[in-house]
Amino acid sequence: YKVSREGFERCSIAQGRPTTDSPTAVPFQLDPDFLTLGSNYFIVNTDSPLFRCDFGLRINITVKPDLCRPDQQPGSDRCSNRGHCLSRRTQETFYCECCDGFMGQYCEEMDGCHGNPCENGATCLDIEDELGDGNFTCICPPGYTGTTCTDKIDYCAESPCQNGARCLSVEYGPQCVCLSGFTGDLCQLTLDPCDSRPCQHQGICHSNTTHYQCECPPGVSGQNCEINADECASSPCRHGVCVDRVNGYQCYCVPGFNGHHCEHEYDECLSDPCLNNGACVDQLNRFTCECGEGYRGERCEVKVDLCASNPCKNATACIDQGNTVHCVCAPGFTGSQCEVQMNPCQTQPCVNGGTCQPHGSEYICVCMQGYIGKDCTEKALEAEGDTGFYHSPVFHEHMRILYTVTGILATAFVAVIAVVMYGVCR
Repeated sequence: YKVSREGFERCSIAQGRPTTDSPTAVPFQLDPDFLTLGSNYFIVNTDSPLFRCDFGLRINITVKPDLCRPDQQPGSDRCSNRGHCLSRRTQETFYCECCDGFMGQYCEEMDGCHGNPCENGATCLDIEDELGDGNFTCICPPGYTGTTCTDKIDYCAESPCQNGARCLSVEYGPQCVCLSGFTGDLCQLTLDPCDSRPCQHQGICHSNTTHYQCECPPGVSGQNCEINADECASSPCRHGVCVDRVNGYQCYCVPGFNGHHCEHEYDECLSDPCLNNGACVDQLNRFTCECGEGYRGERCEVKVDLCASNPCKNATACIDQGNTVHCVCAPGFTGSQCEVQMNPCQTQPCVNGGTCQPHGSEYICVCMQGYIGKDCTEKALEAEGDTGFYHSPVFHEHMRILYTVTGILATAFVAVIAVVMYGVCR
């Protein structure tokens, strides 16, 4: 059966066409009508369990066009009897592989370049013509000519070099060796002596046809301005390295100095490098910072806790103010560190002849007769039997407390004596 590709892969004759009228086991010739250009798929269909399509009884016959002779000459020899008609598996047609000395689609033409007739590295090109007699042409490399490039070209034959120059025939043409004063490919140009720029250090060149003269700038001399005066010989750089220039010099200062001659010491304190009001001290190529009591570090950048050492003696609070501390003193104390105990009578608070008596951080006024109050500011009526002095209410309160404490202590003492006597009597 001739089947489709799908039927070939599945061993199915559903869409197939039988190649014989009846089954046969005898070899037979396939009708050419079954073969078309391209792939033709055939499988065997029998009732035998041994002769089956899926066991390998199938074939793919590929038909390729014959391009080994012209279509208009179907009875002519393939490849003109000068080659082989063949086709490889990956190719879609049959073609001619010509024998040596022949070329063309049907090997109908002689290869004019067979044997490489061109010499001296020339490239051979075959000329196709109807006669097929193997004509060719040679593309010669530079310096050669002739049918097969055997003749060397003499580029100096016509004396192309001018002004007495010597001619050399080289591969790509004439090479002219010019006499002094001339230039150009053919020595046709007059040479200007200043074209070579002989003047150094920006000297100006003046010339005629044969000579030149250099006009040197200040600081250099010599025929070609090649001598540069050494302005560093006098050591002008005080704190640096001198580099000689044309008509001058340049100083490269060591760190810490500046100025045209490195004569000025650089003030490293100009940028205010010290923080927190630190004092900057300029030194050679460096600086130091003198910090206040509240800071330390190379640039006074580290804060010191001034209250950590408890500088305030009798205070309720210590306040760090940068480089100083402020002590909030307890009542009755004064001084920068609260170290001085205040005298409450220093301000003479008692008036009208009253006498001030210190009592811790407080004071007591002993008033003259006829005055009362904390500071003896109030008048009082005199009572019979007065001694002439009047104690303030604060004094009387203290006396009341004193009498109360004395009474309690006396009572306790009597109780202790009674207990002791009771124990002794028993």
